[in-house]
Amino acid sequence: RSGDLLGMVVFARYADTLCPLVHGHEVLIGFLEETELAERNEDGTAIGDALALAAARLQTAEKHIMENNARLANENADADVEPDFTIKSKVIVLLTDGINNTGEHTPLEAAKLAKEWGIKVYVIGIGGEQAYATMGGFRIPRGQNLDEGLLRAIAEETGGFYGKATDGETLRQL
Repeated sequence: RSGDLLGMVVFARYADTLCPLVHGHEVLIGFLEETELAERNEDGTAIGDALALAAARLQTAEKHIMENNARLANENADADVEPDFTIKSKVIVLLTDGINNTGEHTPLEAAKLAKEWGIKVYVIGIGGEQAYATMGGFRIPRGQNLDEGLLRAIAEETGGFYGKATDGETLRQL
């Protein structure tokens, strides 16, 4: 939606803010197009750290917006001034293709923090029923690559939802 603030946190072994919260959606798309896969030494899936970082970014933004609106109201006490900007709802869309296997924060700890701050988490698990490793040109099954129970628990904890995307069309629908 055109008035929404959007940002992006990327993660593998470490979580990092790729794009701060911005109104210009085209800015976010530019950052997304520049996103690269993690290097081998950064391999891992830190779902909890990514979720905690995203929640902290939203909480900090809301705090700054409220402070700015209070300042504007004080400066214009005699005028009927509308707030500069308000956050109506806070949502994190968590896309993951893996199982949490690294990081300082567990995903459920981060989900509880998000819930405490009034943030819903919409979780999308990306992947097929079976994960494969490629060795010498052969595809070797290595088990399921999503912890769907955990991903559902994150969504339920925060009042969000969980969906699984096995292809591009399902992802767009979700």
